[in-house]
Amino acid sequence: MIGLTETCAGTFVSLPNDLSMLGTVGPPVPNVDVRLESVPEMGYDALSEVPRGEICIKGNTLFSGYYKREDLTEEIWVYGNSFESFLVAIINPNKQALEHWAELNGITGDFSTLCENPKAKEYILGELTKIGKEKK
Repeated sequence: MIGLTETCAGTFVSLPNDLSMLGTVGPPVPNVDVRLESVPEMGYDALSEVPRGEICIKGNTLFSGYYKREDLTEEIWVYGNSFESFLVAIINPNKQALEHWAELNGITGDFSTLCENPKAKEYILGELTKIGKEKK
């Protein structure tokens, strides 16, 4: 699944004559499946009195790439797999920051070698986790 910008516009449709739908996106169209998935690490519970969670949408009509623009499709890095409860991301470390961290930690090697170093990967993941928790 790609971002909701490409997905939601054609997935939910408000009915113009139903005033009870004011302030909502409306029901999903018939050719998609939608579910609200709990995200415990963010305090989101899809089954709570006020449901909160990640909106998961699947269907054959969803975005699978830009029409006749493979170059733009190739730029999409974040991929969600409906069989997993997490996203996969490709991280491009800042060269100067990683080299500075390596120097402070007594780790040597060129940038490519540093990117493959397990301690560097652990450091980067730790920084991403810390920022994610700070920003919720």
